[in-house]
Amino acid sequence: MRQLWLVPAFALSLSASAFAADMPVKAVPHIYNWTGFYLGAHVGYGWTDPSLNAVDTAAINATYGSVPKPKGAVGGVQALYNWQLANRIVIGIGLEMNGFGVKEFKQSTGLGAASSLTSTLDWDIALYGRLGYAFDRFMLYGLFGAAWDHNIANGFNGTIGTFSVSNWHSGWTAGAGVEAPVWDRWTMRVQWRYVDVDTKTYLNRQVSSTGSTVDIGLNYRF
Repeated sequence: MRQLWLVPAFALSLSASAFAADMPVKAVPHIYNWTGFYLGAHVGYGWTDPSLNAVDTAAINATYGSVPKPKGAVGGVQALYNWQLANRIVIGIGLEMNGFGVKEFKQSTGLGAASSLTSTLDWDIALYGRLGYAFDRFMLYGLFGAAWDHNIANGFNGTIGTFSVSNWHSGWTAGAGVEAPVWDRWTMRVQWRYVDVDTKTYLNRQVSSTGSTVDIGLNYRF
């Protein structure tokens, strides 16, 4: 009698096994990992806000009409390395270079034939750390680090004639962005970055500056 009871039980277990074999197997989702070395390029737009004391601002306004504030299209390259931790925190270090001596990020002021002043930002370099959080296939991040900007002031006035003065400014940078993989080893970013640099002398005028850039970039992970 016991053997007769085992027969249907064994048949039932075979039926359940066959049913399970016919069920579709769920694929294990691929979790994107951000660890690696990246090289890329970016394009965008930037603007600056020079800072002078009241006396120097009044002198420039009287001679040239206003203080020039360089702005315009920006473009450059970046290199960075990311480490993704087990808790989805992503830490990294990045280096960016913009401008490369191309004198297109600028603004000119002047009073007709009496004077002219052009301020040009032709180099912008930043070295920073990044801290982000990976939501699988996209990452939000912030950055903070050091910045170096090269500025040229050139023009003419009735007192000293033509002139050209340039300085390297150093300071700090901070920003934020979002990045996501778009194809194979390529990722795309949208980033805002703020820069605050120190004071330098231009023809006896003390000038410091702040500025921002917004860009879209592509990175290739090696």
